[in-house]
Amino acid sequence: ISLLASLAFGGWVDYREILVEGIASLTPGEIEFAGSAGFVIKLIASAVLVDGAPAVTVFPALVPAEHPLALVRNEVNAVFVEGDFLGPALFLGRGAGGDPTASAVAADLGDLARWANSGAHTPAPSIDAARRLALHPYGEIPYRFFYHFVTENRPGIWASVTGRLADNGINIESVHQKWEDRRLPSDLYILVDEAPERQARKALQDVCACPGIDAA
Repeated sequence: ISLLASLAFGGWVDYREILVEGIASLTPGEIEFAGSAGFVIKLIASAVLVDGAPAVTVFPALVPAEHPLALVRNEVNAVFVEGDFLGPALFLGRGAGGDPTASAVAADLGDLARWANSGAHTPAPSIDAARRLALHPYGEIPYRFFYHFVTENRPGIWASVTGRLADNGINIESVHQKWEDRRLPSDLYILVDEAPERQARKALQDVCACPGIDAA
């Protein structure tokens, strides 16, 4: 996504400055909850201009079930592009395995061979490496989040959760909690409306500071 963003925006996007989160911490319960709320969880690498600055991130995202990216499965990768004149466009292809990888390498070698035989001394500039682009602060980018807490079964827990979220301007859309054994802590899933990353993380910290509530 660093290279794609650099090509799209005409300057260098340093991959070391990008927010990157993987899928290792996802649980089956979280995937099930996302599905019940009408979403699919996909690892999304995203680059978009916000107030003239690139906002570039990589993390597991809630994708609406009807979105084209939600239908991508197995070894297939997809690039979803939206332009002012082009509109939305989806490019699909196998992204794993010997044959797809060999095809990509062969295409790159072919491009290099054509350039070498063209007599050009330098390739056509597509990225100005000297023009380092300042990224939009990812903490200010609004996203739709869900929270996964583990809570004790006792009075006041719900008031603590809803109160801390409200204090941080976080609006609840839907909630799921099922007690298998009321003597034991239970998983609590909360889908919330769109909010800036910084604001959502502050709310998470405040909720987890309450007695009887932990982040999953």
